[in-house]
Amino acid sequence: MDTTIDKCDEITVFYDQECGLCDHTIRYLIEKDVDEKLTFSPLQGKYALQKLPGSLRDDLSSYVVLSRDVIMVRGSAIKFLIRNLRTLRVYKWILFIPMFIVNFGYNIIGMYRYKIFGKSKYCVHL
Repeated sequence: MDTTIDKCDEITVFYDQECGLCDHTIRYLIEKDVDEKLTFSPLQGKYALQKLPGSLRDDLSSYVVLSRDVIMVRGSAIKFLIRNLRTLRVYKWILFIPMFIVNFGYNIIGMYRYKIFGKSKYCVHL
């Protein structure tokens, strides 16, 4: 799969709009998206309803990235964003970690994110 996206291509990041960690991450991605490649949509929103299967909309423990009609979750979504946002190159070392390890860490954080980061009443609304 070609993991380099041209500026004209849209990359959508779907997120849990009630998650405090997600709120911080989306704010960080907006700041780092200097080439304006990203759009954002909550997993609980209408756009997600149109674009994603129910199983992905219901599982709020993972960001979902959609680009060129390819859906990526967990580690594949993280690695995709690192490859395609030049300002995330500092995280390039993550690309060398085997996917099963990245997904394991992602799943652990996903299970405890509400307990650690809480729920956000004022998440980024885009």
